[in-house]
This record gives sequence, structure tokens and C-alpha cells, in this order.
Amino acid sequence: MTLKLHELSPSDPVDQNLIPAIARVHLTAWLSNSLYEAIYYGPPSSHARIIENNRRRHSKTVTSEPSSRYAVVLDDGACGDNTKRHSEQTGPDPNHLIAWAKYDIFERPEAEEERQDTGEIKYPPYTNLPLANHFWDLIVQSRQRVGKSLGGHVSVDQLATDPDHHRRGAGRMLMEHIVKKADELGLPATLEASPQGMNLYTSVGFEPVDEFWVDLLRFEGGEDKGEAWSKEQHRVPGQGPGWYKQVAMIRQPRKTE
Repeated sequence: MTLKLHELSPSDPVDQNLIPAIARVHLTAWLSNSLYEAIYYGPPSSHARIIENNRRRHSKTVTSEPSSRYAVVLDDGACGDNTKRHSEQTGPDPNHLIAWAKYDIFERPEAEEERQDTGEIKYPPYTNLPLANHFWDLIVQSRQRVGKSLGGHVSVDQLATDPDHHRRGAGRMLMEHIVKKADELGLPATLEASPQGMNLYTSVGFEPVDEFWVDLLRFEGGEDKGEAWSKEQHRVPGQGPGWYKQVAMIRQPRKTE
């Protein structure tokens, strides 16, 4: 079983066949994370709508956002959810996709603000909307803090590996591909790390520069209990149960030969 990295071409219709598999792995990876378990709290019957929502977002980004890049890792021994192989298929097999990453190349400081795919996010049913919106607000605030003096950069927006294929090197392949691109361009790279990803990102040169905490208990049950509740409960970031930490990281470019 050989792992192979492939970068999607926005102009190749064959690569579009990989988008549903990206959306599937997107959700399976999310549900192994305590934050996203709380955001997408519904039964398995709700997952199809979430996957379809992700498929539409990724398809739009691939075809309409010049700054965005998608890279995937394929395992020729994997079969995915659908074991039927189409004989006429000539490109990468979606059933072999086990991991993927989305990253953006912003060569000018203004480029991040000019993106066309960030508009209002539409969430599917069984989404904890107060928690999802709160988390996104914290992401935006962190990116603004980190990006003030950053200038042009490469932003690693998302990385996901199918939990059945963890610890096989797929995530490292993707990150090494992205940082190589950043080095070739002479640009720093940024990302927001979940607790599970910290060791990987540190190993390829990223260093923490900012962090924020999400109080999952405050949004338990799909409602925001508010700052007053947090004060009454003496909630302190990182102390006690129900806290989730996200870490912003930066990697400075390295000279290429």
C-alpha cells in the first residue's frame, strides 16, 4: 500500500471527482475532535447533509478562489465507502483518498481580504450555531492579531486525515508539501492547530504565537449561556472540564537550494 500526494487542478474536471471524498474525510476527521463533536451533535442520519454542505463549499472554493490550493494523499490499497471502481476513470480514485489539506497563498498583504469564498457560512441541520459562530469569531480575531505584521503568507486553512489512517504519515506528507511551497515563495506560513495536530506542526517548523480557549460548557445544549453565566460559574480558561484550546502558529521561510 503506497501513499501518493496529488494536488488538485481547478481546471481539470477529473480532479472534481475527488471533492465528495474530501467532504467525507472532512466530517470523519471533525468527529474525532471534541470541539466539532459539540458543533455537529446530531445522529449519524444527519451526517449526509453535513457532507453535502462541505462538498458544495469545497467545490466552490476549488473552482472560484485563485488563492486556494487543495492537496490530497491517496492510498492505492484503500477502498473508502464505495468499493466499486469505474472502469472508465482515468484520474485519481476517490476511494483511495485518505487525507487532504486546503491552503491559501496570499502573496500580497491585501489578498486575504479579497477572497471571494468566505461570505456568510451556511450551516446544515444539527449544528450548534452559537458555538460554531463563536468559534469562527475567535478564529477571525486571532488571524487579525497574527496577521497585523505578517504581510504576504501561506495560510494552512484545513488539514484532515481519515481516523482509520492515522499515524501513517499522510499528514506529514501534506505539511511537507505545503511548507516546501512556502519556502519556494519565500513566505511565512500560518495555521491554527488543534491539540491533536501540535506535534506534527511543530516537527515541520511551526511555532506557537497566539492561543484562545473555547468554553464548550457555555454552549452546551445549543445555546449561549453568556458571559454572566461564565462569571457565576467561575469559569477560567483551561481550568476544569469543557475547555478546548486552539493555537495559532507561524513558520518562517527557509532558504531553498
